[in-house]
Amino acid sequence: MAMLAYITSFPIAFDPVITLLSMMLAVAMCGVGFRAALGKSGPIIGGAIVGFAISAMHYLGMAAVRAPATQIWNWSYVASSISAGVVLMALGMWVAVRRNNAQSYVAGALIFTLAICAMHFTGMSALTLRPNPAIAVMRSVIAPQTLAVAIGAAAFFVIGVSLIGLMFERQKAHVDELEAAKAKLETLSDNLKIALEEAESAGKVKATFFASMSHELRTPLNAIIGFSEILKAELFGPVGSARNAEYIGDIHQSGLRLLALVNDVLDMSRMDAGKMQLAEDEFIVGDMIASAMRVVEQQAVNAGVALICPDSENPTRIRGDRQRLEQALLNLLSNAIKFTPGGHVDVGVQQDAKGIQIAVEDTGIGIAERDISRILEPFVQADNRLARKYEGSGLGLAITRRLVELHGGRLTLRSQLNIGTIVTIHLPASRVISARISSAA
Repeated sequence: MAMLAYITSFPIAFDPVITLLSMMLAVAMCGVGFRAALGKSGPIIGGAIVGFAISAMHYLGMAAVRAPATQIWNWSYVASSISAGVVLMALGMWVAVRRNNAQSYVAGALIFTLAICAMHFTGMSALTLRPNPAIAVMRSVIAPQTLAVAIGAAAFFVIGVSLIGLMFERQKAHVDELEAAKAKLETLSDNLKIALEEAESAGKVKATFFASMSHELRTPLNAIIGFSEILKAELFGPVGSARNAEYIGDIHQSGLRLLALVNDVLDMSRMDAGKMQLAEDEFIVGDMIASAMRVVEQQAVNAGVALICPDSENPTRIRGDRQRLEQALLNLLSNAIKFTPGGHVDVGVQQDAKGIQIAVEDTGIGIAERDISRILEPFVQADNRLARKYEGSGLGLAITRRLVELHGGRLTLRSQLNIGTIVTIHLPASRVISARISSAA
């Protein structure tokens, strides 16, 4: 197109065959150059090939000029133009490919433009057309205006096709990325499914093992507890010295503690396996609280703990498994008494639109903030030392939480070290059958 801006005092035309040949040669060599730049040859060699391509196109295009004039060439300018095109194209390709980002592409494009302009206008300066009427112009030529329109249309066509191709290429790359991501997700999903199945299988094996072992342990434990009770009652005669009676009492208490632990482990294994069934019925909240208070009354007396429960006669009726909810409440009361020597434990009931809440509050040793998040997990205790002061398996709160969750509720815990702890059972409104008019805090 820039060659068409070359103005002379005589008419100029172009040989169509050579003009077409120059364009085809440029396209082919540029393709080779860009492939080399992106391949093993590297951007320097690829850019040099593209520089030779635009030089070849230029001088073939100059060879296609038909005019009544003699062409006189300055070969030093020719060499300079080719050198400028090759060197600047190699530099531009190196800049564009080196970092492979938008800034490098823009910089490379600017250097490409400089290379083309330097090569072209230096090459145009290398040619002098001296009028020579003796030279006849062939008829099979293209007028400059016609060639300008044809080249402009071809350029827009090539640019349009290139943009469309780029869009399709980007779309294809995007689709390929999505397909690759999909494949990775499917692989991850399959791996997670396998891991889940293995975990479920391991959980079932663990639950079966615990259930079997618990059964095997409960049978002799019941015998030990039963026989120790008979000996304590001296049903078949005196046991002898007071020391024997003391040992029999220790055996009986140890058997009861071990049986309680076995029952806890069995309950946890059933809940882990999803086999815990609720025997639901309607009952009065106050009755359940009063029953639980009676069970732990002696424990509280032995620990010097005052039990306070203004809601032991709460008339609110709820639906649930009374035995399991009372078990949960007993776990909370037992823990509160154990960790509140000489203090007091309060049981309160509140009710609102969200449901009913049963809170057990103590003035005991409390729980450190760092331990609150893990204290509800199985076999976890705030004090995990072998020589810890307080006994227990660490299952009480975990079982309580699971039992409450089986009722569609939740268990919350708030505590401050050396101040006390509040553990609250939250049951949803769907569990409440009849509500009392006023609620005590």
